[in-house]
Amino acid sequence: MSDILSKTIVLVLNRNWQAINIRTPQDAFCQMATNVATAIDIEGDEHIRPVKWDEWITLPVRPQDNAVCTARGAIRVSIGPSTAEAEIDRFLKVWQTLAKSLSRGMKQGIAA
Repeated sequence: MSDILSKTIVLVLNRNWQAINIRTPQDAFCQMATNVATAIDIEGDEHIRPVKWDEWITLPVRPQDNAVCTARGAIRVSIGPSTAEAEIDRFLKVWQTLAKSLSRGMKQGIAA
């Protein structure tokens, strides 16, 4: 997947762990490298922990992950422990529809 860096597949969570946006891995990596964002390392249902950029770039790329190749080695682009690309595409379509709907509602002064 050569265009993985520009595909909007990274889920952004707020401090309450609520989904608030989606970004590209390129945007997420830039935010992580400047300590604006933290990643989440997920291994199964029981192992979920925040990870800073310095550690993220050392994590192994798992079979279910995508990767970005760099001069220093591959960097994990995780789409979740069991997420298929078709599920991501479906999620993005629904998310974009919802975002447009909410945007129209806000322009009309309707609160969700």
